[in-house]
Amino acid sequence: MNWDALSAIAELLGAIAVVATLIYLSLQIRAQTESTRSANTIHVRAAANDINEQIASDPEMSRIYFAGLSGDLEDENDRNRFELIAIQIFRAVEGVFLEYERGMVDLPLWEATDELMGWIISQPGAEASWHRQKRFLAKPFQEYYAARIEKNST
Repeated sequence: MNWDALSAIAELLGAIAVVATLIYLSLQIRAQTESTRSANTIHVRAAANDINEQIASDPEMSRIYFAGLSGDLEDENDRNRFELIAIQIFRAVEGVFLEYERGMVDLPLWEATDELMGWIISQPGAEASWHRQKRFLAKPFQEYYAARIEKNST
């Protein structure tokens, strides 16, 4: 065998090694993406459970939340507490929205979260709170729900 033949064989082996490395890296990236999606799902559910537990475990918070949804809060302190609950919910949903937009949250989880948020902001008190607080949220999230609110009002 001459040097040219050995060089060609070495180049072929090198190319095979590069392709194998790329395949391996692709599989590793896919596994990491799935792991991140799984962690995001767990985080989203934990955040939702925390908010629900906060409201459900305290009768006063529950009263404020449901009265606030309907816009029936007379007391200024109660209205302020409702605003804090609402922004906490808006921020939690915003996080899911942004992660979904990046491809890091699966469609079924986003659809369920979006459905819940749609119901919440269809309530008069929550919609009013949304309009007061949306400026504190990411523009793409604001625009998405502005379109949804507009669609629901027609």
